[in-house]
Amino acid sequence: MTQIGKTLKRLRALKGFTQEHMAEKLHMTTDGYAQIERDVGNPNLPKIEKIAKIFDMTTVEFLDFCENGATFYISGDAQQNNNTDSKLSMYYLFGKNGHEILLAELEKAELTIQHKDELLEQKQNEINALKEIIELLKTK
Repeated sequence: MTQIGKTLKRLRALKGFTQEHMAEKLHMTTDGYAQIERDVGNPNLPKIEKIAKIFDMTTVEFLDFCENGATFYISGDAQQNNNTDSKLSMYYLFGKNGHEILLAELEKAELTIQHKDELLEQKQNEINALKEIIELLKTK
């Protein structure tokens, strides 16, 4: 069973939105919105579409998130930045396959680091070769 209310409350808190803010965005009363969060009222599809847009998700992503939970990821930029607002914007939410997405991103990052290390080694070899050439030229 989909837990729209529970999910909606978590997302709202994560973004730092108030119930009043959400109610205003959805063109409804605060009490009506609070009923959705308590799973007392069930929003219709157009309302769910609006909710998903508020959180920059597609309707399918939002419903998947409600049904299956999510994997949370905090980017390195957010951890280094002292601005609270930007920290909130650096949270990423993934549906049930979120761990697979993160593993793919991790593998991509590891390959990038490996390539960088190879380039650094090549650069160091070139520097060493140039130093040898300079020494040879100095001795002549």
